[in-house]
Amino acid sequence: GVAKRKSISRPFANAVPSLYAIDKRGSSPCKTACPAGTSASGYVALIAEGRFDEAYRVASEPNPFPSVCGRICTHSCESACARGEVDEPVAIAALKRFVADRVGPDIVVEKAPVIHSEKVAIVGAGPAGLTCARDLAKLGYQTTVFEALPVAGGMLKTGIPDYRLPKDVLGREIEQVASLGVEIKTGQRAGKDFTVDGLLADGYGAAFLAVGLQKSSEVKIAGAELEGTLRAVELLRRLNLGEQVSVGDRVIVIGGGNVALDAARSAIRLQKASGREPDVTLAYRRTRAEMPALDEEVEQAIDEGLKIELLVAPLEIAGEKGRVSALKLQRCELGEPDSSGRRRPVPIEGDLVELPADNVVFAIGQDIVGDFLQGCEGVRVENSQIRIDRD
Repeated sequence: GVAKRKSISRPFANAVPSLYAIDKRGSSPCKTACPAGTSASGYVALIAEGRFDEAYRVASEPNPFPSVCGRICTHSCESACARGEVDEPVAIAALKRFVADRVGPDIVVEKAPVIHSEKVAIVGAGPAGLTCARDLAKLGYQTTVFEALPVAGGMLKTGIPDYRLPKDVLGREIEQVASLGVEIKTGQRAGKDFTVDGLLADGYGAAFLAVGLQKSSEVKIAGAELEGTLRAVELLRRLNLGEQVSVGDRVIVIGGGNVALDAARSAIRLQKASGREPDVTLAYRRTRAEMPALDEEVEQAIDEGLKIELLVAPLEIAGEKGRVSALKLQRCELGEPDSSGRRRPVPIEGDLVELPADNVVFAIGQDIVGDFLQGCEGVRVENSQIRIDRD
């Protein structure tokens, strides 16, 4: 039989009778999947044509850190890529990294003209605060960013190890934001060195709170007070700020996310740097399939010597003379899915394991540091989120 062409209704159909109309509706799946709404198909197509400058503009339009995303992004765009239904997804993140490294160093950013009388204060110089500052500067607002730490960049600077995100690459993109005329004041902690209400009284028309999650979640487990227990966020911050950090011969990291992997791989490198054989174990309460960390991160960590204990939940940290000596774990099996959609670990009665350890590192979530609420009338925090009235 002869296949019938599906009729396409289009306005003014008789104007060009032989022309087929292509009607584009919605966004590509990669753009829809991107939390920043980046037009991945746009810059990939421009790269394919060798139009690298334009590709960089498209990649950096919704996000001032294309080099960062080309290196450490979880690239949900690739998971959604329609090409994956044919063979494998387009290497979107690698292409973004290529064009950002190719074009980014030569970008000259000129100061944006200030056209509005209102000034905006931004609390926190992490990716959210700096993105807000850049976007407002382009709209013609004078912005000042107040940062508690001595360096700008937030978790990009103090939470990601150098081997994943070189500091010169990050520094270049932060400098591009500053070049627009954004003032960045470091060593300024909200609630201590200034208050948000004080900023508003001093003439700022608005304040944007981008304080992030700057501390590890509280740990409720026997032995958590022993010397040798560490918190992943604080450990990584000390390393990234250039402080002297040492770990023992046997390290156990509790968690399964990217922060846990970063802490574990950093511990391995610290052990190797001091001439020791790496002995670092990741303890995770679900299976490898449920692990939130990027699969390539896990593979690279295993290649470096990481050991992984799956389906184990921490019960107690044992100690000798006030120091960590072992971690007691409960073996689990997976039950029904919980609110996160992942199967819930269920204890197997009587099935316990004890692993010797010199350090136990907790990487089981992050919390907001609430000191910025001093002098911040009307703002409240619930479950580590700033509660807002959308009206």
